[in-house]
Amino acid sequence: MNWFLLFLVFLDFFFFSPFRLFEILGVGYSWSPKKTGTDRRQE
Repeated sequence: MNWFLLFLVFLDFFFFSPFRLFEILGVGYSWSPKKTGTDRRQE
């Protein structure tokens, strides 16, 4: 379900503001499932 990951990324853009985009473009795939999962569980 790769589209599901893309959906989570879209949610990140809306919830965490576009700053994530710079993180992805600058550091690469630094939002990996681990970081996203941790953020989701904390909130």
